[in-house]
Amino acid sequence: MSIIKKTIFFIFAIVMITALSAIVSSADNSVDNNSIADIFEGIEPDRENDPLYLKYSLNPTIMAPVSGSASLTHNSALAGFDKVYGVDVSYFQDTINWKKVKAAGIDFAIIRLGYRGYGNGALVLDTKFHENMKNAKAAGVKIGIYFFTQAITIAEAKQEANYCLSNIKGYALDMPIYIDMEEISYDIGRFDSAHLSYSAKTNICKAFCDTIKNAGYRSGVYASYNYFTYLINGPQLGKSYEIWLAHYNTYTDYVGEYQIWQYTGSGRVDGVNRTVDMNVLYMKKGPEKVTNLKASGNGTNVTLSWNSSFCAHGYAVYAKNIETGAIKEVAKTTATSKTLKIPFDKSRFFIKAYYNVGTKYAYSAYSTGVSAYKGALPEVTNVSVASANHQVINLSWDKQTYCDGYIVYMYNTATNKYDRLAKTTSNVASYRVTGLTANTAYRFAVRAYKTVSGKEVASGNFVPLDTSTTPPPVTNLKEVSTTQDSVTLSWDKQQNVTGYIVYRYYSALQKWVRFDKLKTNSNRYTFKNLQPGVNYKFAVRAYVTYDGTEYASGSYPTVLAYTRPEAVSGITSVSSTDEIKLSWTKQKDMIGYIVFQYTAGKWTVIKRTTSNTFTVTGLSQANTYWFTVKSFRQINGKETTSEKFNVYKTSTNPETVAFKVTPGSKKATLKWNKLNGATGYIAYFKTTANAAWKRIAVTHDTSVVKTGLATGKSYYFTVKAYRNYNGKIYNGKFVAKTAKIK
Repeated sequence: MSIIKKTIFFIFAIVMITALSAIVSSADNSVDNNSIADIFEGIEPDRENDPLYLKYSLNPTIMAPVSGSASLTHNSALAGFDKVYGVDVSYFQDTINWKKVKAAGIDFAIIRLGYRGYGNGALVLDTKFHENMKNAKAAGVKIGIYFFTQAITIAEAKQEANYCLSNIKGYALDMPIYIDMEEISYDIGRFDSAHLSYSAKTNICKAFCDTIKNAGYRSGVYASYNYFTYLINGPQLGKSYEIWLAHYNTYTDYVGEYQIWQYTGSGRVDGVNRTVDMNVLYMKKGPEKVTNLKASGNGTNVTLSWNSSFCAHGYAVYAKNIETGAIKEVAKTTATSKTLKIPFDKSRFFIKAYYNVGTKYAYSAYSTGVSAYKGALPEVTNVSVASANHQVINLSWDKQTYCDGYIVYMYNTATNKYDRLAKTTSNVASYRVTGLTANTAYRFAVRAYKTVSGKEVASGNFVPLDTSTTPPPVTNLKEVSTTQDSVTLSWDKQQNVTGYIVYRYYSALQKWVRFDKLKTNSNRYTFKNLQPGVNYKFAVRAYVTYDGTEYASGSYPTVLAYTRPEAVSGITSVSSTDEIKLSWTKQKDMIGYIVFQYTAGKWTVIKRTTSNTFTVTGLSQANTYWFTVKSFRQINGKETTSEKFNVYKTSTNPETVAFKVTPGSKKATLKWNKLNGATGYIAYFKTTANAAWKRIAVTHDTSVVKTGLATGKSYYFTVKAYRNYNGKIYNGKFVAKTAKIK
């Protein structure tokens, strides 16, 4: 910070402190009676780099006080949400008695990890961070963290996120890691002076949050009402990350989604000796839904297991009485498995993941259920199709530990019953069904079994699997036409299919990419907007849609196609009276070129060459000629030529003018015969053999007189014919003659 800046800041601070002292002494509802010296006793803030310096040095009387949670009017859209109150803190709150804070009804705290200096850009750890994290957690307060950003690039945003990740090792977070984006109201920081655009600031938030999220933590954005509404894309950020909204009022009309509302910066909480930011958390939306619920058991006990839900604090286990429909919570756990007694004769279990802050819980939706009956093995879960083609379906499912094998059934539509297909004698969780018909719907079921005292005890319940075989592979796939920017394919139509899926192979990605899906039984497709003269690889699969699921042919043919080369460009020529030498720009990967001449109303091939030059001979003087050139290449034994071509119009030169010089008195007369095809003539003279030619005249006539010549002196003369065609001048050759002037 410059000396001028420091001086201005010092004067500003003195004026503000003096004015605020008067406000404090006269305010009826002052929020703090401490002096500025009391506020910073034992603390040495960096006022030139810490963005929060002035907020807490002058803020106690700047902020209009809000008299706690009782005075708040909550958004009607959040009427069904639990409301949990918390604080956010930094070293400006000095040493905190977290047990008193917890006893005062505070259930969560968002603790500042650090900041990037708004002047020097350095990353700084808050000096109270570790103390606050350990003591808040020990007191039973749920914790999250925030970092005050001054990032001006995506790379800096990621650096700040990684700085947070490196400093939270060993801590179990209950809440997100937030990026704090706000302006420096009392100075011009590096972030403000960068004048970043709306999208650039939004992308900095995304980069920070994605880095945090990819490391396995919840992430969020803190900003003011003004920032979320006008300076960054708050509604868009709210779709992917958790929003912490700062709006100092008793009511906020912010229209975007938000989970926390910071409603004042001048709160009072027992255990904190200074003013503190107050927040309300709205809890209803819980973690992600639990997936992959499995069951294993022996008819008395059941062991449930499931995949973890992102950042969940724990899981609630529910059991439903299938016969009565009653459902109840039977257990809570922080693990991803639970063993318990089967409570009802016919039970179905579900899991909900949850977050909890204090005594408030936010639950996910129910997981998919799994059944376990008393005296029977549990339901086999996740019966699915591992792979399929037009004749075979490979089934798989979750393995159970307490069974001898599995019984596989297929539904018989003629008898409306399940037929037993197979009974496995080993605990292998898969089965291959063969001899099926293409494009046909099938229903399967699987039950686990165990032999007890010679009696088969099987799963009490099963969930049917509806699936289908695929269409057979597409046949006779071929290229039917190409242009320089398109390829058209065709193939044999299939019966009873929904349509076809076309693929294109991308060499740079080294993978097939689904390009389009035809929803009709059309057997023709054109790939457009391709590059000229390029090899492409395509594939086609037939598909059928059954019960909303797409079943595509298991294998597929491929075809190579080559777009036609682009038009040959850069055609130029050098003419003589009976020859024209053509040249053009070489094209990559071409075998050669075909030269055409337009004669008798059509294009005629006059040369095939591997060179990019060709001389056309035997032409007439001063005559117009049209040429074009196409490139060609051999692909799969087939010659492919340029689709389009550039017509090049040119001319031969006029022949040499045969003229006669007649000397006269101080003059000379030049005469010649008219030449066919010549546009005009240019006559020249010079005084000596080595002198430069000087123009006498440009004429369409067949004579010219040069006057003003010296008597008795010899001069050199010549006449050159020229032709003007298509904006270009073609000059004939010339000969010189001498004459002595009378």
